[in-house]
Amino acid sequence: MFAGYDTGSGRFGSAGFRRRVRGSIDASGFTLMSTIGLGEDVQRDRSMPDGRKRTLTLQSRGFVGYQHVGESMGWAVHVGTEEVRSHERPSDRLRRNAGLAAAFDIWMKPSPGVFTEISLVAGTARESLWARGAAGFALPSTVPALRKAHWGPEVIMYVDDGSRFGRIGLHAGPLTLWRLHLSTSLGWHVPDDGRHGLYWTIGGYLKI
Repeated sequence: MFAGYDTGSGRFGSAGFRRRVRGSIDASGFTLMSTIGLGEDVQRDRSMPDGRKRTLTLQSRGFVGYQHVGESMGWAVHVGTEEVRSHERPSDRLRRNAGLAAAFDIWMKPSPGVFTEISLVAGTARESLWARGAAGFALPSTVPALRKAHWGPEVIMYVDDGSRFGRIGLHAGPLTLWRLHLSTSLGWHVPDDGRHGLYWTIGGYLKI
């Protein structure tokens, strides 16, 4: 199980699960994944009196896929469906879009204490693409809760049929508390409506 909360041009929370069809999630094999997200975003709209609109969005996705887990490299590919329901204010416009979705992740450990990660998620319901690239360096610590922790830079890009933004920041984690693993990131958010500012995220996953 995993969950996260994101602040930038709006507020967005998400949750979901990922599991192998048979066996441990830490091994190679066929996988199932489902996500749901709810939040409010502020977007540019020249037809509005103040040039912006607020959109409350509910998004759900269901995937099937395969993952490969190796000692120094792993990857996962998932395909499925998505549905996006939105309520635009102040126009009070309701939208419902359904389509296909795909997700791809690859992570590598080129040397001890260093990792890199690239993630892509695309959907046809809102013609969306989310991409993230990150590098991490192990935190030198003998504290058990930090035994898996890394810190490093991240770059994020997002586009859909109504908005787009870019981000650059730093991430740190995970903080390991029994089966709970927590991570966070902080950086600069650059949307297409000119309201640049800080973004902050917190997320985690729980192995059951």
